[in-house]
Parts: sequence; C-alpha cells; structure tokens
Amino acid sequence: MPSKRLIQVLDTLPYGIIILDREGRLELCNQKALQDLGFNNEAWRGQPIGKLLGSVPMLLDLLKIGREAKSFDLNSIPFNDKYLSFRGRPLSEGILLAIEDTTQIKESERTNLNALF
Repeated sequence: MPSKRLIQVLDTLPYGIIILDREGRLELCNQKALQDLGFNNEAWRGQPIGKLLGSVPMLLDLLKIGREAKSFDLNSIPFNDKYLSFRGRPLSEGILLAIEDTTQIKESERTNLNALF
C-alpha cells in the first residue's frame, strides 16, 4: 500500500496515473485518473484493466503485462464522451499508465479545420 504522502503527491498531478501489477490488475489510481475514466469509488482496486477499459482494444493489445512490456503512446483515443491519450511505461513489477484528457485539444483542432473550409 503506497504511503499517504505519495497518494497526496499523485493527486496533485495534472495527469491520470494508474499502476498495474504484472497480471494487469489495478494497484493504484490517482484522482485525475478516476475522473478521466469515470470511476467513482474504490471498486476499481484489484480489477483487471481489460474489465475496466475494454472499450479501448488498442490499449489492451499494448498492455502486455507480465510479458515483455514496452513503452507506448496512444494519442487522442475516443473514450466514452471524451478523447484520452495513454502513455505506458514498464516498471519492474508491472506498468505505469499516464492518462491525459485531450478533448479540448481535439475540439480546438476540429474547430480550426472547419474554419479553413
């Protein structure tokens, strides 16, 4: 279990942070990740990532937990009613997954493109 201080630090970050164990179960999830993914309670703890993010098959293909995990970046992937970017980095005992809500950037790009035509 992470220390209270570490949780406080993670909760101040502008990105969602998830730590998965070698089997792909959620060990840690900061407040921004809970918000971005629409989780509203502690029921996520210990759940397999596939059960919670099954609507992003591209992400699940990249999360080769317990095998030869590699770094990856997925930019502006549709998730529910928003766009999220996912960045995965291998850890010695699993994977760190950083999440950024890119909805405003995507909408701004769309507005700019529409203004050109």
